[in-house]
Amino acid sequence: MVAPLAVSVVPALKSGIPGLSGISALLVKCVSNGAANAFLTLRVGEVARRYCELTSHHSPEAIRRSATAAAVQHLGRIVRENGALVVRKIWASTGRTLIDSGVSKAEDIAGATRDLFGKISPWRMKEEEPVTRP
Repeated sequence: MVAPLAVSVVPALKSGIPGLSGISALLVKCVSNGAANAFLTLRVGEVARRYCELTSHHSPEAIRRSATAAAVQHLGRIVRENGALVVRKIWASTGRTLIDSGVSKAEDIAGATRDLFGKISPWRMKEEEPVTRP
């Protein structure tokens, strides 16, 4: 039920808040580069560990294939944990700025809407004017 709403709101929200698209692109780039580096490091470590086992009688091809599978198993957990850490750190450093700019954007939209309604129906502006008492 929430998914269709989120799918339609998020692109509008992203374009409405300045800087959000740049931050999300940076976030995706950081996490994907980190995941690729982690995968390669894990795979090399698994290959080295299996080659160094004294009792291993497996072919080098089998060792490489099983090392890839083992690296993929570890990668999911690492990306989840560190991806969440990256998001928390970015949000902690820029979250207040995004909120302030979002509030400013909402105030600008409200002011523009108020001006538009004032031009369309001048009697509405008269009703909203505060009453001053002597």
